[in-house]
Amino acid sequence: MADVKDPAARRFALLSLSRIAGVAVAVGGLVLLGRTSDREQGVVGILLVLIGVLSSELAPRALSRRWRTADREGGPPGP
Repeated sequence: MADVKDPAARRFALLSLSRIAGVAVAVGGLVLLGRTSDREQGVVGILLVLIGVLSSELAPRALSRRWRTADREGGPPGP
């Protein structure tokens, strides 16, 4: 990813990676839920699913908002 010169391509890659990371956390929570019968681990699994789903939705929005604001203000475009 360091060889990519186009800022739009870097931003797209970062948005995609943030979505993939959130989904990976959610899947890990589902795996934990499926393998455990312990109540505490079940709660941790549910929390991981919620955190993963929320981060896969909110992180790309926050990144795009940050980049849009920096572009409008004439600041550095970021990654």
